[in-house]
Amino acid sequence: MTGKTEWLRENLPVVAGIVTAVATEFGRDGFKVTFASENGHVLGRRFEGDGVKLSETLVGPLSLKPGK
Repeated sequence: MTGKTEWLRENLPVVAGIVTAVATEFGRDGFKVTFASENGHVLGRRFEGDGVKLSETLVGPLSLKPGK
């Protein structure tokens, strides 16, 4: 475990737990934490833009067909 990882686990335990849970479920590749804040510590910079509104997205059927 690196010093950075140890510091994260000690000072941002909830964030570290979420990162561990996501990495366990989906793998560590393909995501990164760009902003986190806990116990007065802040990592990264909060996104200042508008982002993507759910109303501007197109989501297909969310139910799976039987047997899939």
